[in-house]
Amino acid sequence: MVRMARCFYDIGKVKVVEDVLTKPGALTEEEYRQIQMHTVYGYQLLKEEGSFSEDICLMALEHHEREDGTGYPYKKTADQMNRYSKIIAVADVFHAMTSDRVYQVLPFMMFLKK
Repeated sequence: MVRMARCFYDIGKVKVVEDVLTKPGALTEEEYRQIQMHTVYGYQLLKEEGSFSEDICLMALEHHEREDGTGYPYKKTADQMNRYSKIIAVADVFHAMTSDRVYQVLPFMMFLKK
């Protein structure tokens, strides 16, 4: 199931304007809100398609949630998240940290404590 989800967890990005996804500089607040919506879009697309389990749909929705409630889109905490979503979240952070993109450090920063 996690193997399948890794192919689809970011599918909602197809509904985000490409200029926002590929912007080389800092995002405005509105652009960042658009990026955040990819999780909701992904969940909706997979649900509407009808062939995916609820677990896979939730992985698309929750892969930017964080156990301490600082993630998005709903600021869920560890006890509210699907257990498989947590696996995809870790994989997504690793991918962001090792990819060549402007925002690669942001997911890592979420784990830093002040």
